Amino acid sequence: MWALWLIYLSGLGVLLLISAKSITHISDSDEWQNVNQTCLTRACDKTVNIQHLEKLRSYMRPEVDPCEDYHQYACGNWRKIHPNGTTMIRRADDLLTEKYVKLFEDATNHTLWQERDIVFEKLVKYYHVCKSSEQVEPLKLRGYYDILHANSMWRLQGYNWQAALAEFGRYGYKKEFMQTQVKQANATSHRMQVVSDSVEKKLNLTSEIFDILADYTKLDFDTLKNEFQKLETDFDNLVNKTRAGHTEEFNDNLPLVGYTLTELKEECPEIDWQLFLDIQMGRPILGTELIWIYDMELLKNYAKYLHQADNSLMFLYTVAGYLSYLRRQSHGILSLGANSNNCIRHMRKNIYIPMTYVYEHAYYGHKRAESDPVINFIFNQLKLEFKRTLEINKMQFSAEVLTYLQDKLTTLHLNLGNLPVNVTKQFYVDYIHNLNVSESFYRNHLQALEHFYIHQRHLADMKETEHINPWYTFNYQEPEFPDSLDATPHYFCLSNMIIIPHAYLQRPFYHQQFWPGLLYGDLAATLGHELLHAFDNEFLEYDHMGNLSDMEQVIVENSNFKKNLDCIEQDTEFVSERIADISGTRLALNTFLRNPTFLQHNGKIFFLQLAQFFCGSMDSTTFHLEDPYHDVDSLRLNYMLANTPEYARTFNCPIGSPMNPAVKCEL
Repeated sequence: MWALWLIYLSGLGVLLLISAKSITHISDSDEWQNVNQTCLTRACDKTVNIQHLEKLRSYMRPEVDPCEDYHQYACGNWRKIHPNGTTMIRRADDLLTEKYVKLFEDATNHTLWQERDIVFEKLVKYYHVCKSSEQVEPLKLRGYYDILHANSMWRLQGYNWQAALAEFGRYGYKKEFMQTQVKQANATSHRMQVVSDSVEKKLNLTSEIFDILADYTKLDFDTLKNEFQKLETDFDNLVNKTRAGHTEEFNDNLPLVGYTLTELKEECPEIDWQLFLDIQMGRPILGTELIWIYDMELLKNYAKYLHQADNSLMFLYTVAGYLSYLRRQSHGILSLGANSNNCIRHMRKNIYIPMTYVYEHAYYGHKRAESDPVINFIFNQLKLEFKRTLEINKMQFSAEVLTYLQDKLTTLHLNLGNLPVNVTKQFYVDYIHNLNVSESFYRNHLQALEHFYIHQRHLADMKETEHINPWYTFNYQEPEFPDSLDATPHYFCLSNMIIIPHAYLQRPFYHQQFWPGLLYGDLAATLGHELLHAFDNEFLEYDHMGNLSDMEQVIVENSNFKKNLDCIEQDTEFVSERIADISGTRLALNTFLRNPTFLQHNGKIFFLQLAQFFCGSMDSTTFHLEDPYHDVDSLRLNYMLANTPEYARTFNCPIGSPMNPAVKCEL
């Protein structure tokens, strides 16, 4: 698989980082003379690798015993270099942001500008309007209010709670009572669904919001806050009363039920469905269209209550809720300030597709011809190795289960950059056509929100087709999606696809000319991690086309699967991530070590590069505020390697040491 060049690395003191017990130059140790320096590309720049290894060396604390605490050994100096408590993921995001800033600050010199690319021109204008928006005074919520009020959205006279919720929903607000959402259903279709939800438990009535509401009420701040709290208590009681007769398991797994508009009017006449859906969707709803409902009973009870509630109070509460939504927008300029970096992050959240398009053309697109084959080669090698695992069938699965798993593996694919596949520039021009960028940041932000959700709603009109629709070849990410989806690779179950965002396709994670130990230590391990998510305890229920299947229950009831799962479940809330950590590392190693000598000569580089993804210095409380989906980085790294026998062999860890427990979990 690899051509092994026996090259003496004399003078490369940068690789002193690889000694487990002492600091020595590679040239001083026979065991390092055979480090593999081949590349999968025609060109193989040694400088790229040496610079990267020097960076890894700077993060290390070689005096720490790697058999006691590998995170400290590999990442112990991270905080000295990055004292703000950042993580490697955030660092990659920072690097991406810096590239965008450079691009937009020097926009007129770029070929996209010179070619009069309308997508780029609109983004450049949005960026500069954002960056200059606080030159006179800080941005305030009232700026949004003035625009929406001028558009006759906010009028107490004639207020109708259903029409108001539908209007606010057009800007992505879906936190109260009921909202129409358009969600991808599987690999070929979207569906329209109405979700009933308990309102925000504690609406944060700030003085800024109250100053706006004071235009409509003579109640003082404390009185209005108490009235809002009474409303919230009533809503909580409604939810509790509605669900009191159900089992806890039923409440946690309420089904979506499909209704036509005609059936909805008969089932729940308390709601004016025609009014609500027509406003929300921006078009007349046909009587035969299916609308999917979550918890119809709660919707009915909300409607009965709201019809009888004080109209003016409900108006104030709804307006306050929407203002609060605008204030807490992810990467909101109101909260963070209008500097270059904040404006870029704001735009990446709210104008995702155009921003990804210009990054592709300005940066990654130029190296696709060299880079993509490297990534696809490693991905295909991982798939082949996993196919061998399935064929060995240590779990003793039935033929039906094996077919289910093999179908999913065969169709699993990559999207590098998270862009729609096989589209022309016209796709992006058409997409951004109705985004009218003005000289007002408030108007631009509202336009961006409405623009996104209009396009998302249009996807519900598409009918299933045998032809590949570009909207199903990538993940159309909502503005409120977690930052991690745009910073690190992730498995998208509805399309059975692993997405590698641009933030990952750069150093420190990846370079197409990395040596094998570095390439497999991060890229292969990360791809292995995401590949295993397709087969973990959460995503097994989705088949190769993104449809829910009963086969998952058959698999998890397998006694061998259960035994391994019981081992992994100990001392963690994040079982699926632990499965992907341990099994993804195992898959990458099995693929990497087709040649047994590779561990001897390249193992330490592999594990050191693997560690970089987890270098960070946040305490657990701070970490979980940013990332509520994983154990802290130090725990993840040490746990996965302690359950990896090759790690103990590489560093000669005695049995019973923290990094080489006698009993290891696997899956």
